[in-house]
Amino acid sequence: MDHCLIKPVKQSDLLDAIVNTLQVATADESPRSPEEQVAVQSQSSLNILLAEDGLVNQKVAVNLLQLRGHKVTVANNGQEALEILARDHYDMVLMDVQMPVMDGLEATRQLRQKEVFAGGHVPIIAMTAHAMKGDRQRCLDAGMDAYLPKPIRADDLYEVIESMVPNFSEGHSRTKESGTHLDRAFLLQQCGGDLDTLTEIVDVFTMESAPTHAADSDRHPSGQCY
Repeated sequence: MDHCLIKPVKQSDLLDAIVNTLQVATADESPRSPEEQVAVQSQSSLNILLAEDGLVNQKVAVNLLQLRGHKVTVANNGQEALEILARDHYDMVLMDVQMPVMDGLEATRQLRQKEVFAGGHVPIIAMTAHAMKGDRQRCLDAGMDAYLPKPIRADDLYEVIESMVPNFSEGHSRTKESGTHLDRAFLLQQCGGDLDTLTEIVDVFTMESAPTHAADSDRHPSGQCY
């Protein structure tokens, strides 16, 4: 447990807890002006499949990817990811390692086996909170192309995605600025400046942090497209 909040929870305290726990935005990623955001969204767009079972992680990843102008489809486990990949083409897969039903390692192995006969190669980026020695190699041995540890930093996410795509538009590159300050205004910017989206993330975080949860079928609609 990373944080303990005393009820009734103040909105400011809850937001601080979310920021500190997820580290979804860091100060080396300076906020963009509206003109810069439009320029980024006008650049090359990727069709990305996100295989992730956590609602908060889904919301954060989807927002970061959409800020880049990418289209994102969500799978809640490895089996759903394979079913979606069998129906449609995706430029890349962001694959969580630990998921129910089928984990990311097994899903990757099965996809690579299919590609032996069908041809092609979909880049797969592992996303995992594992930080033990050898975890990166396990992902690569399963057939994944890159490894991204959690909590995910926006610049790291963008860099590894763009490194997987040859001749990806340089218009997506960002200038880093030094500093370690993190504030609510920047968190809002990471949500595309959409207060409703930020509020939704706060609500989902609150739900997932509660002692009891709704049934998985209610919380995770399959193949949700953003």
